[in-house]
Amino acid sequence: MGESGFSHSARRFAIIAALAVASLGLSPVSVVAQQARQGAQQSQQGTLPPALAAAVLSGNAQAIQTAILTLSGGDPQRVASLAVLVVQNAERLAPTNPAAALQSATAALAVIGNSAVQTAAPQSAASVLTSAARIVAQPSVQMADPRGVGATAQSMVHLAAQPQVYAQSPTAALQVMSVAYSAVNAPAVRAAVPDGANAVRTQLLVASQQQALSSVNPQNPAMIAQILGVGTTQESEPRRESQQPVQNQPGNLIRDGRGENPFVSGSPT
Repeated sequence: MGESGFSHSARRFAIIAALAVASLGLSPVSVVAQQARQGAQQSQQGTLPPALAAAVLSGNAQAIQTAILTLSGGDPQRVASLAVLVVQNAERLAPTNPAAALQSATAALAVIGNSAVQTAAPQSAASVLTSAARIVAQPSVQMADPRGVGATAQSMVHLAAQPQVYAQSPTAALQVMSVAYSAVNAPAVRAAVPDGANAVRTQLLVASQQQALSSVNPQNPAMIAQILGVGTTQESEPRRESQQPVQNQPGNLIRDGRGENPFVSGSPT
């Protein structure tokens, strides 16, 4: 969906929200404007607006997307900021409600999948990916919703391979790809989505051949080959390291030339 389509969807959600409050005797225009201002102010403060917080707790990805689009007022940068807040809150939610955390990550990935958002805020898009990867890497999340993890892993690889996102930090993007491949090879996910590993593998092979990525990082093909080869004795066997949190598996993560691992620290750069 292009930028015009994105703006159209945002306006449609705003109109729906306005009609919902009209019966309360409030001005629809003022309510929608207030929601947009509230979303911007609270995103700057690092807290979720109440409507978005409620959507996150509901564990409904579609409701979360709707809330983000409504509160953003159609501004791609605000969409990105709200998506970052959603997925950061989801990380804190994961230990107690892993299924809801995954739904939040799914919603955040969906809204940053729009090209207008990636263009306006590529660093925020990269940050969403990093947080989503930390959620997907958790065994409790994989057990709670293995099919959801399989689908989310494919979305992660697709977004990490977008040139404007990849360019923000090739190391972080590659580590997102590594986590995605490990996740679809986790026993619970592999049992629920037997074709998931092959689908992600195909995505990675395509990414390894993208000239736009190699122009930013000449080592991209070799690093993706490393992702596909690490931890497996046979391609048909599940990757055993995916059963443990990725933070406890430093050998599975690609590091930059300084030996640092920005993925574990949570920084997308």
